[in-house]
Amino acid sequence: MARSQRLRNLYALVLSALSGLACMAAASAMAADSHEELMGWAHAAIKASGVVCTPTDARRAWMIGEGRSAGRLASHRESGARGSRKDGGAGPGGFASGLGGQGLGSFVADRPMFVEVACAEGLGYLIPMEQRPQVSANHDVTDRAASTAPKASPTQFMNCLEAGEASSKGVFPLHCELKANADQRAALQSLATHLGVECTIEAARGMGHNEALSFFEIACVRSAAAQKAGVAPIGYVIAADRAFRADHANAVMTCFETQGHSKLQCQLTHVDQIVAALHRFVTKNDAACAVRGQRLLGLTREGDQVFETACVNGKGYLAVRRDKDVFTDLIACDAPAAARACRLTRFEGATGDRPSS
Repeated sequence: MARSQRLRNLYALVLSALSGLACMAAASAMAADSHEELMGWAHAAIKASGVVCTPTDARRAWMIGEGRSAGRLASHRESGARGSRKDGGAGPGGFASGLGGQGLGSFVADRPMFVEVACAEGLGYLIPMEQRPQVSANHDVTDRAASTAPKASPTQFMNCLEAGEASSKGVFPLHCELKANADQRAALQSLATHLGVECTIEAARGMGHNEALSFFEIACVRSAAAQKAGVAPIGYVIAADRAFRADHANAVMTCFETQGHSKLQCQLTHVDQIVAALHRFVTKNDAACAVRGQRLLGLTREGDQVFETACVNGKGYLAVRRDKDVFTDLIACDAPAAARACRLTRFEGATGDRPSS
């Protein structure tokens, strides 16, 4: 009897092991099929949104009702609505403003699924899908689903950098998780080089977007010599086409130029103390000058930074930063020596165009 019971137990153990192996094989097959389907969704989403992306990997970022609590969704709806009231316009840097003026919570709730895509071009995206598209083996949307292909305007997606920033601030419930999207600097490095910026990017973050542009902050690596000399780190804000098309309008500004814009202030490169010292230096020498803007003009032969400032009353000055927060050599923009260098102010004899504000 005991021997018979042992045989039955052994038989049950073998069946259990075989069943486990079968389940593992089935799960593996399902995973492969699922990834194939996801790549099909990725191609459909990319086509609908218009982003420049050759997909290398994809995943379903979130399906409403799967793996998320109703309470967490509600909290994001509330925070999204608050963000919409605060940043409801088309201003840069507003995470809600780039989603057609609606709060992020309702934006998420209205789309049952997001697809995260990793792209050969470097920048990754989270793209909403209003329904699961029918896809063929070559990843094209089939004729049967062509009429109901997922709709996505150029504002209805987020790149991984801005999604990560918004998620860290609690105003967006998703962030990119694909391994290929862990480091997004390569794409921005390519764009910065294209724009003529001499910067080896050390860190980057997304600042938000409006209907036409996405905004990124980049911080540059400083050489050992520059660090020893106490040269302030230089950072930039890049305004890039939303779909990241290199042949479309892209622009770059230093962190000094964007310091006066509350939504475009740099956080990776801290320039507030330098800008404050510059303003103090100018107003100390000209009490009638209320500084409305500044930019880093360049370096002297000795390596000192030269700044241009613009006053509300129309005047402008050049100032040289000698050490830390010490400025010297204030030169009025209407002086012959500075006339060709100043661009932020209008004055008689100026040759540079005033940038649009």
